[in-house]
Amino acid sequence: MARKQKKLTDEELLSILRSAVSSGEKYNNTKLSKERERVQDYYEGKKPLPVHGGNSKYVSTDVYDSVESAKAILVETFSSGRDIVQFSPTGPEDIEAAKVCTDYTKYVIFNQNDADHVFGSVIHDGLIARAGVARVYWDECVEEIEEEFEGYDEDKFNVLLSDPEVELLEAEIDDSGAISGTIIRKMDNSRVKIEPVPPEQFIVNPAIKRFTRTTDCSFIEEKTRSELLAEGYKSSQIDKIGPVEGELGLDSEKLARYDPVGGDNLSLRDESTQASSEKFLVRESYTWLDLDGSGRNRFWKVIWSGGVVLDKEQVDRHPFLTYAPVPIPHRFHGNNYADRVVPTQNAKTVLTRGVLDHTVVTNNPRYGVVKGALTNPRELIDNRIGGLVNVTRPDGIFPLPQASLNPYVFQTLQMLDEDKEDSTGVSRLSQGLNKDAVSNQNSDAMVERLMSASMQRQKIMARQFANQFLKPLYLEVYQLVIENEKNERVFEVAGAYIPVTPSKWRKRIDVSVDLRLGYREDERQVEELLAFHNMLTSDEGSSRLYDEAKRFNLFKKVLGIKGYKNPIEFVNDPTKMKPPEPDPMAMAELEKVKAETQSIAVNAQVQQMKAQLEGQLEQTRLDMEQRFKTIEFMLQTREADRKDAETQNRIETAIAELALAQETAADEGAEKKTSAIISPNS
Repeated sequence: MARKQKKLTDEELLSILRSAVSSGEKYNNTKLSKERERVQDYYEGKKPLPVHGGNSKYVSTDVYDSVESAKAILVETFSSGRDIVQFSPTGPEDIEAAKVCTDYTKYVIFNQNDADHVFGSVIHDGLIARAGVARVYWDECVEEIEEEFEGYDEDKFNVLLSDPEVELLEAEIDDSGAISGTIIRKMDNSRVKIEPVPPEQFIVNPAIKRFTRTTDCSFIEEKTRSELLAEGYKSSQIDKIGPVEGELGLDSEKLARYDPVGGDNLSLRDESTQASSEKFLVRESYTWLDLDGSGRNRFWKVIWSGGVVLDKEQVDRHPFLTYAPVPIPHRFHGNNYADRVVPTQNAKTVLTRGVLDHTVVTNNPRYGVVKGALTNPRELIDNRIGGLVNVTRPDGIFPLPQASLNPYVFQTLQMLDEDKEDSTGVSRLSQGLNKDAVSNQNSDAMVERLMSASMQRQKIMARQFANQFLKPLYLEVYQLVIENEKNERVFEVAGAYIPVTPSKWRKRIDVSVDLRLGYREDERQVEELLAFHNMLTSDEGSSRLYDEAKRFNLFKKVLGIKGYKNPIEFVNDPTKMKPPEPDPMAMAELEKVKAETQSIAVNAQVQQMKAQLEGQLEQTRLDMEQRFKTIEFMLQTREADRKDAETQNRIETAIAELALAQETAADEGAEKKTSAIISPNS
């Protein structure tokens, strides 16, 4: 049966933390600290020291030159405003969102923080102290502003107090019912903060193979009582801390760093009579612990000072990012870039001092003097220009023999310069100091190739900085913004101001790095894009493949590479452009063509209508003729019918009259038969 674990007490927790931190502090305070102090002295030009008091005090500044040359190249690469790091979209629908997230993260790093200072400090520490460290955290900062108001009615007063950022300090009501008083308005200035960490204040176990976001580490800094109270710690906790175990001001690395500007005063503790200025050495440790006795280790952040645990909190990561310019596999602390140049600085200093001392001795040789040959020895000792020396005999003064300068001294100095270039990778050509390479005999392309080849070491260091430091920095800043940025923000993207709510963004883990970090590689990329543009515009068959939107994207990319952050200052976005205004001459010509076309159309329509009318008239004429013929036929038919009817009528009338006559005759007698009247129609 497994034994049940107990919860750790504060005393047990402090014992574990002291044991974990001691190994890192021991390494820092012995080998690593001494190395950093020595390299700092060489960087400042204080070593090597002169061997004799009267000799030349010249010191070759090879360490300084190498460090500053490499730092200048790296800082310029990452501070030029280029989009070296970008969040990768997860799909076509995420392209615009990934662009906005990249731009906002870049805005936080470069606008809300001093990125140039952070990058320069981390790179500098990495070059002279094996590893540079930066601390990235969310800084809760609420500024309180006292404001007065007067003459408010009740409704306006209630509206004022409804603001969650307003706290009423005092108020009074006058006889008229008007309300006046004082409020405290809280301004939330919380933001992501990025700070370089001095090497002596960062403690890590030297035996670790790789530094990750959950590696045990500690951070040491001095804080005053006032600062601890402002962070929310109780006064009773601070009183229990007791005497300070040590002072950061006494650290040998810090003393060496500030020695040129009066570092001997750093060790003097401020004996201010104000209790609020009392200083304490506070440690912020991140380690895996089983505090609750569950049997499972979890990652904890513990803030402690002396024998007091001020705070403990379970976290998922620590806030530190590191950069080793010359990494060594399976070891956190890389090689010391500057320390590789120390032997060269020693050798060049000795040789140059020898040349200078020889020049001085040659111009001011030592003399042999025969006893009694000088009437006044002071005349020879003063060595005045054009001065007289009174002698009693012409051969009484003679120069002592002086060895000639070794003819290989200058060749040796040149060899040491070449050796330094091999050790650091910083060549005279990459610094623009090699006049033999930059000559009329070599073309621009050849010089460019030579410079690019001479900067391979710097390219590697730049890519290591991008992968070791810059990618994790973007991810950490983005994560902190998602976790803590609750309010809507408005910032500029490509010349347009857009509102964003970072707390609603999705989590991202894919980050891409532009690896074109060498000499003039950005200019070569611009030349390639412009050549591609010229090729497509000159090919009429590619017009469908290369429209306005594609051209805008290409010019936007070119301007971005050249450092212009707002491309719409130079080129218009076709998706946001209004339709172009018509050309007056073209419009007049178009109207003329339209009028002619309309006239032709009208004429054609008239001719068509005329033809239709003529056809209709002809058809009507034919119809009328047909109708006339029909009517004529009908009339003829009716006339024949009429005649037939008349004939029939005469016949019938005659028959009737005959019948009537016969009937009359029968009634009146025979005499009247002859007097009967016959109708003229019979």
